Amino acid sequence: MLFCSLILILGKCEKMPREPKVETISASEVASTGARVTGNIVDLGEGLTEHGHCWDIYTSPTVSDSKKNLGATGSKGIYTSVLTNLEPGRTYYVKAYVKSKGKVYYGGEISFATTPLIPALTTTEPTSITMTSAVSGGNISSDGGSPITARGVCWSTSSNPTVANSKTSDGAGTGGFTSNITGLSANITYFVRAYATNSAGTGYGNEVSFKTTQPGLATITTTAVSSITSTTALSGGNITSDGGTSVTARGVCWATTINPTINNNKTSNGTGTGIFTSNLTGLQPSTIYHVRAYATNNSGTAYGNDIEFTTIAVVPTLTTSAVSDITQTSAVSGGNITSDGGAAVTARGVCWNTTGNPNTASSKTANGTGTGSFTSNITGLTANTTYYVRAYATNSAGIGYGNEVSFKTTQPGLATITTTAVSSITSTTALSGGNITSDGGTSVTARGVCWATTINPTINNNKTSNGTGTGIFTSNLTGLQPGTIYHVRAYATNNSGTAYGNDIVFTTIPVVPTLTTSAVSDITQTSAVSGGNITSDGGAAVTARGVCWSTSSNPTVALSTKTTNGTGTGSFTSNITGLSRNTTYYLRA
Repeated sequence: MLFCSLILILGKCEKMPREPKVETISASEVASTGARVTGNIVDLGEGLTEHGHCWDIYTSPTVSDSKKNLGATGSKGIYTSVLTNLEPGRTYYVKAYVKSKGKVYYGGEISFATTPLIPALTTTEPTSITMTSAVSGGNISSDGGSPITARGVCWSTSSNPTVANSKTSDGAGTGGFTSNITGLSANITYFVRAYATNSAGTGYGNEVSFKTTQPGLATITTTAVSSITSTTALSGGNITSDGGTSVTARGVCWATTINPTINNNKTSNGTGTGIFTSNLTGLQPSTIYHVRAYATNNSGTAYGNDIEFTTIAVVPTLTTSAVSDITQTSAVSGGNITSDGGAAVTARGVCWNTTGNPNTASSKTANGTGTGSFTSNITGLTANTTYYVRAYATNSAGIGYGNEVSFKTTQPGLATITTTAVSSITSTTALSGGNITSDGGTSVTARGVCWATTINPTINNNKTSNGTGTGIFTSNLTGLQPGTIYHVRAYATNNSGTAYGNDIVFTTIPVVPTLTTSAVSDITQTSAVSGGNITSDGGAAVTARGVCWSTSSNPTVALSTKTTNGTGTGSFTSNITGLSRNTTYYLRA
């Protein structure tokens, strides 16, 4: 009975499924981005469809995390997986696993840490170089997977310095840092590399070199610029070391370009060390300057730091134009801005009053911007009143004024007249006239036009007389010179005086030149000599001259043979060739 019972129990055990079993053994060959891990299949169970390792940077990894699938196997025992693409300086957690009938079985968890890389960094170019010091530094772009515990620069007089040479200690962590290099020797070339240390070791940046300054130059700084005006400023310097030999000259130098030298403008401010003050003069308004203090000894000239400053703009420089076209209620003036003072002119015009020294708080015109000449129409005036006028111009420095001029508006009663446009222009005549729209309260006793070769002619010049009274009239201008520029104005005279219309410019038409033909001489069978004398160019330049001839009377340049004998007025000689013997010719210059 007992034997049968044991058989029954054993029979039931054989029917239960056998589960596989796997162990996680170890990690080896651990590097910065990879490792080899080992597992052991202790029991295959009823067959494996997959085996391998899974891992993560967090505990309890599963096959849902990173894994190495080595496929199905029918063998028990040790197997390995190579893990790749790991991050340097990271702790990883690993399990061996097998898969049977869709179920995953895991071994125990082990951990390992990848090795960090040395840091990646660059070296900063040295600056602020003196006889005994310089400034450099670096920028750590990667810590290699392990915290930076030390950083700085190292240097030597030989290439590729290391932390075994001279070095600075400039904290920890990634990013940029600055290093003060001290204890150097003068006039020596040094090689510098930034360094950064983590648990993997020390990384170095690119090598840069520099040379310390020569011994003997003075040490000097430039004083901040103050008391700046349009043409002057105040600076100076402080010589803290004479470099071992006496400072024989000191001062400041300046120019409109950076880093001026003593070959530019400079001051001379004594000798020796210490603080000194320098007056900069002869500057231009509204101009950017650079200034540096300097100190000269037997070793040469040392310069302080470059300081930039800008002189102050001044008010514009200008003159006031003479007043013209004065009526009872208006006049014309203006100005000429010869300098903007170093800043753009933003407003210009004229201002006026009846008391003198007018300014922009008085009546004024607005006539644009910029330098140069401008014209201003002054309106709203009172008749028979004396006014004072000044041109003005405004820039960022303030308002500049031109010279004061005065004028008096006309008395009431002058006629109001305009000049008719000039027409029917010939070489000696033209047609104009005027329109008198108001007689000013008294009868117009004379009217017409006056003309001259200068602007604004008056009745003291040439004139016509074209009756009396108001209205439109026509004037014939005669006795003019050909090819000449004339100015014409209509006029109207009453008991109050003579009023003038607007000035109109016109030019008479030139006439053909006036000339005589020279007697013919040196006659041969085929040639002769003649010429001419041009006594007037008719008001326009003579562009061609000579003689023309024909066997018919009155030869011309279009139908006859001709010579070409230059340009201009006066006498000329013409050689006539190509004639036929025993033939009568007609010739004209």
